[in-house]
Amino acid sequence: MTGCWAFQSGDSETEEYWTKPSGGAMLGLSRTVQGSRTIFTEYTQIRERNGALSMFVQLGLATSITEFRLTKLSANEAVFTSDLKNPNRLIYRGREDGSLFARTEGTKNGQPVSKDYPYRRAKCG
Repeated sequence: MTGCWAFQSGDSETEEYWTKPSGGAMLGLSRTVQGSRTIFTEYTQIRERNGALSMFVQLGLATSITEFRLTKLSANEAVFTSDLKNPNRLIYRGREDGSLFARTEGTKNGQPVSKDYPYRRAKCG
């Protein structure tokens, strides 16, 4: 996950940046730009809490932070789960071609919903 990632969807581009693990945490930042406007931001960190790894997510300038607990970890996949209905799962998968696939899953109005983020390596800065 470390590094800079981006993907295009219609007329918007989403960028995601992850620091290398250091000092017991990884920090992440995501933004979606449509035209000349930033329409979404997200601040994240992965760190240990109560003996387990969790991802802490803050959307935009919100004061609330949601904890997603690490529930699966393998050489190329990390799955984080929360008590929210949507999203309640965050999935990150490294691919053999060097890309990064992210997915959110949950339920809305009793129906399963998901959103895919097919990131490619991007230039930082």
